Amino acid sequence: MSKRIKFLTLPVLATLFVVIGVANAPAQPKPDYIINEITIAPTNPDSDDIITITAVVRNNGDDTALASVLDINLDSETNPTTYTVPGLLKHTNFTQNRIVGLLAPGSHSVTATADSTNILDEKKEDNNALTLNFNVTAGPPDLIVESLSYLPPTPVTGDLVTITAIVKNQGDQDAAASILEILLSNESEPSTHTIPLLAPNATYQVERGVIFDQIGVYDVTATADANDDVAESNEGNNVATDSITVESAEGPDLIVTIDHDPADPTIDDTLNVTAAVENAGNDAAGTSTLEIDFGGLNGIETYEIPPLDPGEIYQIDSQFVNPLPGNYQVSATADLYDDVDESREYNNIDSDDIHVSAPDLVVSSLDHTPANPDIVDEVTITAIVENIGDATASTSTLELDVNGDVETYEIPALAPAETYQVDRQIVLGAPGSYTVNATADLYNDVNESNETNNTAMDTIDVSDMPDLIVSSLDHSPDNPFINDIITLTAVVQNIGGTAATTSTLELDVEGEAGPVTFTIPALLPDESSQVQMQVIKSAPGTYEVTATADFDDDNEESNEDNNISLYSFSVRGTGPDLIISSLVYEPAMPFADQPTTITALIENAGNAGATSSTLWILVGAAIMPETFEIKPLAPAEIIQAQLIMIPPDPGTYAITATADAEDVVMESDETNNDEIIDIDVFNSDAAKLRRYLLGILALTEEEKPFYDINQDGVVDVADLITLLIL
Repeated sequence: MSKRIKFLTLPVLATLFVVIGVANAPAQPKPDYIINEITIAPTNPDSDDIITITAVVRNNGDDTALASVLDINLDSETNPTTYTVPGLLKHTNFTQNRIVGLLAPGSHSVTATADSTNILDEKKEDNNALTLNFNVTAGPPDLIVESLSYLPPTPVTGDLVTITAIVKNQGDQDAAASILEILLSNESEPSTHTIPLLAPNATYQVERGVIFDQIGVYDVTATADANDDVAESNEGNNVATDSITVESAEGPDLIVTIDHDPADPTIDDTLNVTAAVENAGNDAAGTSTLEIDFGGLNGIETYEIPPLDPGEIYQIDSQFVNPLPGNYQVSATADLYDDVDESREYNNIDSDDIHVSAPDLVVSSLDHTPANPDIVDEVTITAIVENIGDATASTSTLELDVNGDVETYEIPALAPAETYQVDRQIVLGAPGSYTVNATADLYNDVNESNETNNTAMDTIDVSDMPDLIVSSLDHSPDNPFINDIITLTAVVQNIGGTAATTSTLELDVEGEAGPVTFTIPALLPDESSQVQMQVIKSAPGTYEVTATADFDDDNEESNEDNNISLYSFSVRGTGPDLIISSLVYEPAMPFADQPTTITALIENAGNAGATSSTLWILVGAAIMPETFEIKPLAPAEIIQAQLIMIPPDPGTYAITATADAEDVVMESDETNNDEIIDIDVFNSDAAKLRRYLLGILALTEEEKPFYDINQDGVVDVADLITLLIL
């Protein structure tokens, strides 16, 4: 039994030993590089300091590392500076310095990254970098003489020499006001010049004029901050020097002066350009050549200048009528080909800057209010005319064109940058998109620098509105009697271009206790809504009905004056009522001498029988009517009567039919017995011509000229129309 136990338990113990042995195996040693420290020196640098960055790399692991790469990155530069770090034993350091030049004032950062190329197998790979943020304060100001120069470059005795010194603050803080000294070697005391406060990198120019009476070399010394008023970062760079060589002024000396008149010309002026050549030397000058470069005014011209004695002047005048606007530099060169041996050869050139100004009228603003008008709104169109040129514009005309509806306005003279506003009120009245074109200087009264920018355009989108009307008002039955139920039907329609909201209809029937109102639903354009009202009248007569759409003014409409409709209906008492329910004739286009049948229908529209009566039919201006005896008629019964007339002449005949002409029937309504129509009778020649045109009959050659009414050589429909009119 025990043997079996040992046999079975040995493999289990072995397995446990193996598992426990693997779990307790020691880890493999590895290096671990970190940036132990980053420092800068000086610790609080300013913008004049050279900064040393020190990064300390440490192997914080438990094994020696191979050589690797260290990055020191300043202000996230694209290409940081790299350094080789030798292999480090565990727990040892490597120190690396980086020198950086002057930094601008402000915030900066430096990041050091150990093993930046990831060639080491480290215990931890996410702890290789360290960043240091630091501030650089602005350094003190530093005043220098940036440049020292003089003109003319080769002066002679008697010349006015201009010495120019430019003082600059190349420091990083403002430099307070200071003194610049300019000292010539032939002077015992310098000239002094006040330099105002200068911001960093700001400059200030000083000019000093000197006349040298004797030839020689003159040293020039310019000293910035001569009184040490400014505490500078560098006190040893304040001085600049130069030398001036002055030669003799013997001999002729041709100079040129160029000028223009008027001083501020416009494109409406005549511009005079004058070049004066003078012999400023002390000896006579022979014949020479003057060149004038007029630039865009007129190109380059040359002129022969005659011999000139000392002090003598020769003048050239040029005129330009209505010069184009713009900036021109006109330059003149005396003794162009160096024909004269002069004491000074550097002073032959002069130039003149000419600005020709011009007005320029534009519509600088074109707008309308309200921004989204309805068809009933009064729209105010506002146009602003502005002179964007640099000369005064004379009186001009502005045109405002709204889809062909044109108005013009006088615009007063406008100085440069001056504006003038015009307002136009208009009710457009119909929906749609309207184009407003505004044109400044409509009649080209103003000579402008730009004649192509006078117009502006605006678009006005006009919205439609609802318009509620009572489009129909009727009653049934058509001829009610007293005590009948009478149904009044009113139809409200939106004839506007946009939907109408819910509204109220009022029906006011004469003789009723008071008006009745109905709610009309919202209606789309052209949509309608019907309401009905029933009344009973106990007395005969004519009753007025007033129907008012949108009674409570719930809708703003395009037309507020068409909401009311008036209507009347008649109520009959009991009894018969004879009327002419129809009166017609045939043929439709009768001709003279053609029999024409007139048919009248007599109806008893009452509610009781009618006794025998008389019908009259009166034709035209006849004295006596034709008389017809009408038999007794039951209610709603109709009887027909016909009369044949032969009109003798073309023209219009009035036909009057009168029921119960002799008033023998006591009717419920005695006012509705008559009916009148007109019969237009045409020329009988037109009947024959019509048959000819239809091919029913032929015309002889002798007849054709008679029927060619308009004398165009052809008998056609035009002749028929003329005959019908006649």
